[in-house]
Amino acid sequence: MINIYVIFLTSKKIIYLSKLDSFKIAGGYSSPWSMYYLTYFSIALLFAVIIIFILKLKYELKIKFLTAIISVIFTIFALELFLTLSHQKYNIETKIENAKKIGLEFDSRSTLDVLEALNQSKNKVYPNFKPKFFLVEDFYLKEGFQTINNGNIFPLSNISTILTNENGYYPIVKTDKYGFTNQNNFYNNNIDIMLIGDSYVEGYSVKPEDSISSNLNDAGYNSISLGKGGNGPIIELATLIEYAKPYKPPVVIWFFVHNDFRNLHFELRSNLLTNYLINTNYEQNLINKQNEIDDFLIRYIDSETEEFKKNIIVSKVNFLNLDTIIEIIKLSKLRSYIINTLMYLNTDNNYKILDQVLTRANNEIESWGGKLYFVYLPSLQTLNNTSLENGDKNSNINIKDGKVTIKNIHELCEKLNIEVIDFHNEISKIDNYKSIFPMESDGHYNSKKVIHY
Repeated sequence: MINIYVIFLTSKKIIYLSKLDSFKIAGGYSSPWSMYYLTYFSIALLFAVIIIFILKLKYELKIKFLTAIISVIFTIFALELFLTLSHQKYNIETKIENAKKIGLEFDSRSTLDVLEALNQSKNKVYPNFKPKFFLVEDFYLKEGFQTINNGNIFPLSNISTILTNENGYYPIVKTDKYGFTNQNNFYNNNIDIMLIGDSYVEGYSVKPEDSISSNLNDAGYNSISLGKGGNGPIIELATLIEYAKPYKPPVVIWFFVHNDFRNLHFELRSNLLTNYLINTNYEQNLINKQNEIDDFLIRYIDSETEEFKKNIIVSKVNFLNLDTIIEIIKLSKLRSYIINTLMYLNTDNNYKILDQVLTRANNEIESWGGKLYFVYLPSLQTLNNTSLENGDKNSNINIKDGKVTIKNIHELCEKLNIEVIDFHNEISKIDNYKSIFPMESDGHYNSKKVIHY
């Protein structure tokens, strides 16, 4: 009965995702979500067939088969437990240990502890909100939140926050009037450059004065950052339309990172977001709705923070609290690995959708006389699997990605007449490329200056 129930539930999800995918395919898009649930359905069906087969065997064979099945199940959950424990250990202990090795002072406080200390003053600081939360953690908000007029708003920005601790400290960010990491007075003058991207553009994980936009401002360009952590190509297109289009900057720099393809498939879950790609006239007019956005985000973040506090209190008493146990039972880490693999292997669609996103963005920017530049930012993972000495552009942009290469990205931009700035080439001039990453480990770039003029 349990297996039949699992199959029934999974079937409903497949039907739902198939409808969603058919809508995307009609617009020229598809995603791996139906394949993701189809995989679960197939496993559940196979397991049910095996159980039925075992029930018809002799007693001795039943015992052997059941012993084998129990062993497999035990191994799977043991692996899930290991992944859960190792993930927690890496986040806390490994960073502190790496900092000690290089003599770096490391703030070992939790994000919650830092927030509580900062909020002793009059200025309220919140945990960092990412639009991606609505697509991954709170799926019921994938179409945004409902307004008092029964409309929907999908927010693309934030409120004053702190960023992640990768370099030994928590960067404190005061956001501008639209919820991005800029000073408000920068909007009062002619804007030279607007930056579109994810956490790298937002400023992870350096002090505000060391971010990409701050460096451009120091160089004499009035620059505005529209980056948010977790953004993928469709949210970045939406940000361009909602916040760059009203200002019509002469230059837009679009930053691309290897995990953008993964984020892309989460974005395809939202019909509201895909409207930006399908409907050339679609926009939410977010630039004039910031008060509504701020009010909702404050309520949303406060609610999530209270839930987070409860979990922290329980986890201090016992690491294996109820929420952690539930996540282990759900095999969250293993399932995450499966969907990540499916997303990166779905490379043909990744490339096609990126082509359409950049075409749409380039047409929009050219309509107001602006110019689009495309910046490729390699991760440490990519660099570790790339021949820097030879400037190897045939390397995959991600270790799991079997088809799309750095060269493919260049060819796409050349086809669209978009100039590419390949940061991969600049990193090849550094003796130790790991030195630009936090404590020479995986993460975002640190504040080390590496550009050669």
